[in-house]
Amino acid sequence: MTSKFEVTFEGIIGNSEIKSISFPEQYKYVCKIKIKEVDSNNKSYGTGTLIKIKKNNRYFYFLISNEHVIEDCMINSNYILIITYYSAKNSRKKAKITLNKEERIIKSYKNNLDIDATIVQIIPEDNINDEYFYHFNTTFNNFLELENKFIYIFQYPGYQKKLKYSKGEIINSDNNNYCFKHSASTEHGSSGGPIFCPVDGKYCLIGIHSAYLSKESCNIGYFIEPIINDLKTEKYTYKNGFTYYGPLSKGRPNGKGKIFDKNKNLFYSGDIKFGKAEGYGIRYYSNGNKHFEGNFSKGHFVDGILYNNRGKKIYNGKFKDDKFDGFGIQYNENGEVTYKGGFKENLRHGNGTFYDKSGIKRWGIFHENSLDLIFLDEKYKSNNKKFKATVLTGKGKAYEENGYNVLEGIFINGIIEGKGVEYFKDKSYYLGEFKKGIKDGKGIICDPDGKILIQGFFFHGSLYKEANIEI
Repeated sequence: MTSKFEVTFEGIIGNSEIKSISFPEQYKYVCKIKIKEVDSNNKSYGTGTLIKIKKNNRYFYFLISNEHVIEDCMINSNYILIITYYSAKNSRKKAKITLNKEERIIKSYKNNLDIDATIVQIIPEDNINDEYFYHFNTTFNNFLELENKFIYIFQYPGYQKKLKYSKGEIINSDNNNYCFKHSASTEHGSSGGPIFCPVDGKYCLIGIHSAYLSKESCNIGYFIEPIINDLKTEKYTYKNGFTYYGPLSKGRPNGKGKIFDKNKNLFYSGDIKFGKAEGYGIRYYSNGNKHFEGNFSKGHFVDGILYNNRGKKIYNGKFKDDKFDGFGIQYNENGEVTYKGGFKENLRHGNGTFYDKSGIKRWGIFHENSLDLIFLDEKYKSNNKKFKATVLTGKGKAYEENGYNVLEGIFINGIIEGKGVEYFKDKSYYLGEFKKGIKDGKGIICDPDGKILIQGFFFHGSLYKEANIEI
């Protein structure tokens, strides 16, 4: 049993509140469990539920109860399990079940889900008709929605032959551990009893009773939906040797599932459609660290977070064909942001915000990972009120990577247009007209002191006619 709580399996709460059963439908799914040692009078009691699930258009039948109720039968072939159930005419029926038969599925959920529950497959030789099995077809996206709702526990107390029930409510629940505390009354032998909850006008099976919490004077139960999901799990092997566990549709993986590599390392967990990752999911490295978490389409990354094999974020944003493409954020090995902006085929492309080697925040225009222009943020912000993350338009100054002033004027989508200034490294400069980023039209070139060296008309970046002009 789980170590999360201090439990007493035979705790009793409010015997006076336990009543004889009068429910016309639920009682026939509940059975009295007797564990009897062969050639001995030693025996113990509990309660169980007969359930059925549909998988691949075929029904499978099970008995579900607490592991601590039937564990002796699981580990010692000297014990047999006898269940007593009632037909529609209220006549008692019995079935003896030997648990060492190879054709049965016998599975405990104590270790993998930390749930005090075990399922035993019911086979045709047990001669139990289909009508006595509860069809589990109700699911809950959030167990917390069941808090403070009324519940009913069905139980066969101790040596008594009568099926009884008690009413209570869910006090609180733990989604992560699939357990909940409840206030319904119990007696000896109630362990494993089914818990029904009114949902949308129907009594739905939501869990099984487990034990009494001595320190808190209340009971604990476990939601059974994780068990049902596990029972519905199918297996599919890909051509590359990877193995999928989850729902199938038309023989192919379809639904929420997990994929393991050839070495049984978890490779993917999440939504799958027709065999490929589709929707939200997580891909893993072979060492167990996340590789990618986000949205997939036809097995490819769409948008999300990419990690290195040490679990550090390296990128968060859009993808195309598994490459950075669109807006994204890039990180260094310490998890610090180094760039926010456009990408194309894994390369920085378009407008973006970045940090230079000295840690100063800058804006720039990239082309296939090469930085064409840099904009110093203080001056650029003060002169460009129309700045957007994806469009650089307005009056501003452009700088080389070392901060040297290169261009000053009006920019349209990052390209200077109209009247402007271009500064050269010898501190001389061009003052005049630009077209699509190139000197074109009337202009003059001056030395650092402002003395005119050349004046005239420029075409495609070069002087083609000297003339006295006014700027």
